[in-house]
Amino acid sequence: MFQAILACGLLVDSPCFPGLSRGLYASVAQYFDCRERLRQEHFRMWISFLNFVSDIYANIGNAQSGELVNVVFQVFDYLLRAPVLETLKIEELECLIASLLSIGWGLERDCPDRLSQLKDLIRDAFIDVHEPWARKMILLLLELGASGWKLPPDANEYYFLQGNN
Repeated sequence: MFQAILACGLLVDSPCFPGLSRGLYASVAQYFDCRERLRQEHFRMWISFLNFVSDIYANIGNAQSGELVNVVFQVFDYLLRAPVLETLKIEELECLIASLLSIGWGLERDCPDRLSQLKDLIRDAFIDVHEPWARKMILLLLELGASGWKLPPDANEYYFLQGNN
């Protein structure tokens, strides 16, 4: 999978990239359309899909169309709203955190209005979720947005070192 992502990044300036990107975006959208089944029956594939979407965006960005960024925002919208919010698994929240660490700055640059809406969604999810571990991870998503997509040392210690003591 990594080789495919790397190849896409290298082909961005190629004359064949528009056709390749349309096919890639159509495939990603089709997988997202199957999200319920993937999540329920093929969870490992679902997690791979979540990572793939952010990795592709990190490597090619919003270069040819807004279709990929639409899927990025749809993933967050799907996971951070009821009824899925109450059944989130830790692996899914880890993917969201990794995604924003990787592409948060690019999203800020490419679509600040939509990112502002995403920050509101994250805030609402923090209020609505009941599991303490999920609240802490969603709080981390909020902190990432507030700190320019990199955690300050104090926040890093709170989220990652405090649990080890």
